[in-house]
Amino acid sequence: MFLRNYKPIAKIVWSDESKLAFQQVKDAINNCPTLYFINETWAVFLLTDYAIGAYLYLFDGTREYPIAFLSKSLIPQERRWAFPDNEAFAIFFAFMKSEYLLGDIHYTFEN
Repeated sequence: MFLRNYKPIAKIVWSDESKLAFQQVKDAINNCPTLYFINETWAVFLLTDYAIGAYLYLFDGTREYPIAFLSKSLIPQERRWAFPDNEAFAIFFAFMKSEYLLGDIHYTFEN
């Protein structure tokens, strides 16, 4: 059983500013980047960041085509690690999470 625990106070009035903001949000959603499948004829790159993030993309010589974005927030113990440890963990995390994509192909790692 679904219970309603609120009462509408007033109708929402759409001002010109709110209509414009709503249209901008719709446009941003419609124009978000598309993820691509791996194309083995193009160069594949894996880029990592010490803030525990990674970007896997194709490069055809002129343009990047995103395949995957990876990120992880650090727990308090991990935040106390030294910089080289965070960097190594970012690399380990990127390989671990993208192994199914990178298992049988040639790719270039960037750090």
